Amino acid sequence: LADVDQGLPPLPDGYGHSQIFLLPRDPNWAYAYWDIPNEHKEHLRYQGGKHLLLRVYDVTAIDLDTQPPLSMQEYECDEMAREWHIPIPMSDRDYIAELGYLTLDGRWLVLVRSNHIHIPPIYP
Repeated sequence: LADVDQGLPPLPDGYGHSQIFLLPRDPNWAYAYWDIPNEHKEHLRYQGGKHLLLRVYDVTAIDLDTQPPLSMQEYECDEMAREWHIPIPMSDRDYIAELGYLTLDGRWLVLVRSNHIHIPPIYP
C-alpha cells in the first residue's frame, strides 16, 4: 500500500465548513461523525457556549423547525471528539442530531444539524 500512497499529499485535518452526518447502524445504535472548524466553535464560545453537546431528537412525524421533538438524548462531548456511537431508545423511529453548545443560562447554540434518518425496527 505504501506504493499507492506515494506522492499523494496528506489528508487535511478538516474541510473548512461545519457538517455532521448521522447513520443508522442497527435497531439499537446510530453513528454520528462531524467536522467543525475551530473558528466556528470559537464564535459560539464567544457567544457564551460552555458545554459542547451532541443532541439526538426523535422527530417521527414532526417538523423540528416548527414543533418540539418527541424526545431528546444529550451527550457531553470532548472538544476534540469527531464521532459518537449513539444508543437508540426506540427502533422504527426517525432521528436527527445536532451538535452545539449549552450556555450557563440554558440557551442552546447550534453548530450544525444532521441529516434525517430512520432506525429500522427490531422486529421483522
